[in-house]
Amino acid sequence: MDMLNESFRKFGVFREELSVDEMLVRYFGHHPLKQFIRGKPIRFGYKMWSLCASDGYCYKFQLYCGKETGPKQDLPLGTRVVTEMLEAVDIPTDHSVYFDNLFTSRQLMVTLAEEGYRATGTVFLLAAVMAVAAASYSPAPAASRTGPSQRPVQPKQTGYDQQEHPYAFEYSVSDPYSGANFAQQEAGDGHSTQGRYSVALPDGRIQHVNYVADHYNGFNAEVTYEGEAQYPKDRPGQGYGAGAATNTASGYSAGSDSVPHPAADRHISRCRGAAAGDTAAMSVPLLLALLAALTADVRAECPDSAGDLKRWSSADSWNSAQVPAGGDITVNTPILLDVSTPSMDTVTIATGGRLVFDSSVEFLKLTANMIELTGGELWIGSEDCPYVSEAEVLLTGQRDETEGAASVQKAVLVREGVLEVHGKPKRPWTQLAATVPKTTRSEVIGNPIYSATDSDATFPGTGFRMIEFDSSGNVVKNWGRVSNPQKFNKVKDNTGSVVVVVLSRNVVLDSNSPDTADAFEDMCFGGSRESAMASMVDGQRVAFAAVCHIGSPSDSTERVGSQVHYRSETGWVHATVGGVDFAGMSVVSLESSGSAEDQVEAATYTAGGVPSLEQTVELVDGVGTWKPGDQIAIASTDFDYLQAEVFEVLQCSSCSKYQVNIRGPVRYTHWGEVTDGVDMRAEVGVLTRNVRFHGEMEPECYGGNLCDEFEQDTFGGQIKVLKDFTTVKIENAEFFHMGQQAVIGSYPIHFHMCLDTSSKGVYIRKNSIHHTFSRCLTIHGTHNVTVENNMAFDHFGHCYFLEDGGEQHNTFKKNLGFGTRPGTLLPTDAFGRVSTFWITNPDNALINNHAAGSFGIGIWILMPRLPTGPSASVDMGLVELQARRTILKAFRGNVAHSNRNFGFRLDDELFPDGTVAPDIYEPREDPTDPDSDPVLMTLDDFTAYKNSEGAWIKGVWSLLNNFRLAENGVGIIIASSFPEDFGPYYQVMANSRIVGETANIGEPAGEVTLESGEVIVMNRSIPRKEPEYALIGFVFYRGPLHLMDTSFAGFKANALHPAGAIGKKFSNPYFSSPINSVRNVTFDFSDPSEGARFYDGDGTVVGYEERDGNRHNVLLDWDGSLTTFPGSSLVRPIPLLTNARCVEVPDWGPGSALCPDRFTRLRLDGVGKIPTFLTRNDLMASEVEVSLFEQQISYALNSAESYILHMNTTVPARFRVAVFAMDQNVTQLVGVCVGASQTLRLKPDSYTPVSSLDELNADTTNSKYFYDSEAGVVLLRFSNPYARGSSTLSNCPGEFDGDGNGSCLTEVTFILDASNDYGDCRERAYPRYRTEPVSADGALTAPTFD
Repeated sequence: MDMLNESFRKFGVFREELSVDEMLVRYFGHHPLKQFIRGKPIRFGYKMWSLCASDGYCYKFQLYCGKETGPKQDLPLGTRVVTEMLEAVDIPTDHSVYFDNLFTSRQLMVTLAEEGYRATGTVFLLAAVMAVAAASYSPAPAASRTGPSQRPVQPKQTGYDQQEHPYAFEYSVSDPYSGANFAQQEAGDGHSTQGRYSVALPDGRIQHVNYVADHYNGFNAEVTYEGEAQYPKDRPGQGYGAGAATNTASGYSAGSDSVPHPAADRHISRCRGAAAGDTAAMSVPLLLALLAALTADVRAECPDSAGDLKRWSSADSWNSAQVPAGGDITVNTPILLDVSTPSMDTVTIATGGRLVFDSSVEFLKLTANMIELTGGELWIGSEDCPYVSEAEVLLTGQRDETEGAASVQKAVLVREGVLEVHGKPKRPWTQLAATVPKTTRSEVIGNPIYSATDSDATFPGTGFRMIEFDSSGNVVKNWGRVSNPQKFNKVKDNTGSVVVVVLSRNVVLDSNSPDTADAFEDMCFGGSRESAMASMVDGQRVAFAAVCHIGSPSDSTERVGSQVHYRSETGWVHATVGGVDFAGMSVVSLESSGSAEDQVEAATYTAGGVPSLEQTVELVDGVGTWKPGDQIAIASTDFDYLQAEVFEVLQCSSCSKYQVNIRGPVRYTHWGEVTDGVDMRAEVGVLTRNVRFHGEMEPECYGGNLCDEFEQDTFGGQIKVLKDFTTVKIENAEFFHMGQQAVIGSYPIHFHMCLDTSSKGVYIRKNSIHHTFSRCLTIHGTHNVTVENNMAFDHFGHCYFLEDGGEQHNTFKKNLGFGTRPGTLLPTDAFGRVSTFWITNPDNALINNHAAGSFGIGIWILMPRLPTGPSASVDMGLVELQARRTILKAFRGNVAHSNRNFGFRLDDELFPDGTVAPDIYEPREDPTDPDSDPVLMTLDDFTAYKNSEGAWIKGVWSLLNNFRLAENGVGIIIASSFPEDFGPYYQVMANSRIVGETANIGEPAGEVTLESGEVIVMNRSIPRKEPEYALIGFVFYRGPLHLMDTSFAGFKANALHPAGAIGKKFSNPYFSSPINSVRNVTFDFSDPSEGARFYDGDGTVVGYEERDGNRHNVLLDWDGSLTTFPGSSLVRPIPLLTNARCVEVPDWGPGSALCPDRFTRLRLDGVGKIPTFLTRNDLMASEVEVSLFEQQISYALNSAESYILHMNTTVPARFRVAVFAMDQNVTQLVGVCVGASQTLRLKPDSYTPVSSLDELNADTTNSKYFYDSEAGVVLLRFSNPYARGSSTLSNCPGEFDGDGNGSCLTEVTFILDASNDYGDCRERAYPRYRTEPVSADGALTAPTFD
């Protein structure tokens, strides 16, 4: 039975939708395990549990043998059966599981959810509950068909007070005519139900069922039988008559946990023996019945089993009557590739041609310079029949740079036709379930008798290093570097000595000594075997270690390093001689000699003392498909993305499916915890697949392949798909050494200008794309491609790449990308900007993707005005600026970490030359209409950690929900596209968690030199950019912006930088809304001893600047959750903003003062570069705030004060003034200097002049102004009749919605007959408009916290 299950699992295609159910295998013979289930199409036979696909394929089955007595016997039957069946599944998160009420229970649902499955189970609900206590009650036959065993547990209703009602009933039925003969009694207390029933079976036995049901465990029954079964000689299986109880579910549940009658007890062990693989214990008819039942509905035909295929290896298959031996060839008939090919030039698969890999051959390799589909088909497995053998497509050839050379080289080029690639299913990636710690030096070296590295600083050097030991493990001689035969020849006669030889950095051989390897073979192996040293050449980088017992070649051993990522490593190579272990280890960087990864060691130990470098890695998901020899990559969980590491999976008989063993040393700690509420568990991807596409590479860069930038050859292979293809489906395959860095448009997998593919079912899923030279996956001018669950690692340039901005309706779901290095193709491929996900049109979905380390940005969403590049000349159905007005199709569940710049950036315009600049992103209901209303953008469930900046998001009307941010230099900045927006829109971040520093300390930075020249020591890692800048979790900028229901932890200053959970942007020239607010924020630390809730610096603090936006950025504490003072405002402590009621808060930085008053914001337009300045009337001319006249000219205003705006000195003939953030309780008096004795009018025309300031102060309609012609000042009183409620979030309240959001109606245009030079009104206005200072009544004190 185990053999059958293994075969079913091996060759099955695991569909997304799975079902666990019971089945009956027809059997009419005599056997005590045979079951009878009333009302089923097959009523007699062997009961089986089965796990099946939606198409009927059975992955696993189990013979039902009665009540369990094993370790799981205490689990409910449904939970036990379903979890055992699902042990065949490797990737729970890929599947939805369905089952009926026999299995459904709360415990099962909880268990499956924890495993990652999506599960659906049925339950029965009774329309009425019988509560009858009549021992002799006999219902009518029709009523009996409800089945006594099927009383469900009624779920407790919510929403009203419900009392539990106990009940009990008992009845019996005896109807000789129909054959119905059963009885039942049951009782319940409202929480659990217990009962029993008995029924006469047609085989003469009496079935007795005792059952219990409750809310937690569901329905559980114990079934026994009385009597011996008797079978008719004609048609066994005829059963109940017309009046019998025939409810299907009733029959199933009644037998849900049955035990054979006592005479059959001896057969139970035989049944279990069969389930364990003892097929001899099972009868031949039963096995035949199982095979027939389980394979009856499986009809999938593998592509290599088609009857029209001709073998590649047969001369009869070819028109030339010869098997191809090289050169060009055209496949125009169905061909089965049953042998590996010689190196071909171009293989053309034309219309009528079909090239299919033969899965019955253990290993096949197709080698060609070009594989071109011009209407034919290339099949490696199929969706229903994955390829299970080893297959390889090797693309060969150097770059042809001659004039007229083909534009596409070294490629699989799909012009027309079908490309189907389906490797053996393997979980692409998961996450750590526990931290993998960095291997310490002491763990690597252990407790040696002697260590060469510890004893001799010159030992590492370069070349082959040799140390001779005596049999006790003591050094006889350190021979240093060996580059010729002489030293080997001297040692070979020292019988009994043990020599350790390791290669450090690279091979160094004297040019006139070709016999060095021969001398080593004589010394180490007595000339009895060839050494790997014989194939090594001078300068070669490869790890090598050997232990040679002189005179005893059988004790000698050597090992050449395995290539793991960009290094070669041997691990410990050791041999035991007597009571001593002699060991050597070599690690060689394959990128550059002298790398920190280069490591050698020669050591001796007491026998058994060589440290094991093996380490068990705990994983979140089952990885039973990962096998010994596979290579896995573990992502960095630090600021440095290059801390990602690659390891080989080792044999591990004791590992569960959630564990793998790897060979260390582990050079960096990889975090595997959910810490302080933020999931920072490292991603782990498997690189190895059984179907591989790769380019043949030269040993070093050549020709015009950017050799000034790259040492290695970067002209790899490519797959390019053009628009006339029929279908392309690629899954569970491996792609490496693909992409061509010097040739634009040559990528590992590339859909080029294919337009709409919705009818072609295109997907790229569950692949491994690693060590590529130009991107990972490119979708160019193509729509409706599904990119799902791929793992991409170590690549140059943007990885998942939408090229021109016209790409729409593509889905990126659950993809992993990390190791994103700078490239050269676009300006944004360069240092600091290269991104793992480059999304140039928001009309695409990003769901559950992980951007786990880049030299620039994790996820970057940007957009052109119109599609660029080749897409510019094709109708993509887009109008100008449509992309920036298009709502992001979906953004949820994404993660970005270990990125040198941003984790996530939503901003920027892409220009035709590939450069970018900040842009406006304004999603609207109709993106083709710039005047349509904005639409709410929702970004949900985003995690960012260990980035210089977690997220930069630009929008107009946005909701950011459930963000989890930690260990970022800056957590998040949300930038409004229209900060001075007059409309009813705003941005909110809610229900989030933001953490500064955590226990995930990363790789300690050590000594750090500050800008001041001071040197400090940091015991934790620091951001790769601007490490001295303040550590801020949430940055207030522009707005209106509101932070709600968010908690903070870990914001304590240190010697490197100040810190604050909440702060303001370091450099800000822009307008920021004075109603930016915090609401219901909480802090998991004590302020100030354990951290700071808020921090704002000034020009004296590293990173902070004195700009208009910095000085006039106001933060409103709506409910007091930040400062303990509801309605208070945090401002810069500058004279024009603070008064006697305000207090400075030095613990929160030199830029922090707290005022009880509300603030408004004045904005001036139309004055160009004319400088302005502001005076406050109580201070008159003693304090002046001068605008830096940058992008915005605006000032924050304390609503408890009055001000005059002056121009220094020219007053334009026309300009505008607006004031924001008034409400029913907040007004603002502002004067504007226009010059004395001017003729002017104001717009809107509703504004009329009044004759006095008192008359103006009485106005509540925003329709009056007072012009003091002598002073040259126009005074206005700005107000708003609408109240600002707790849900009013726009700049100004109004009637836009039920929350009181509205539009600001306070913009005033000044129109003069001509400009004048009398814009400075100080001498004329004061002391005329001087006011008394605000009293200190109601003054605040510096906040204190428990």
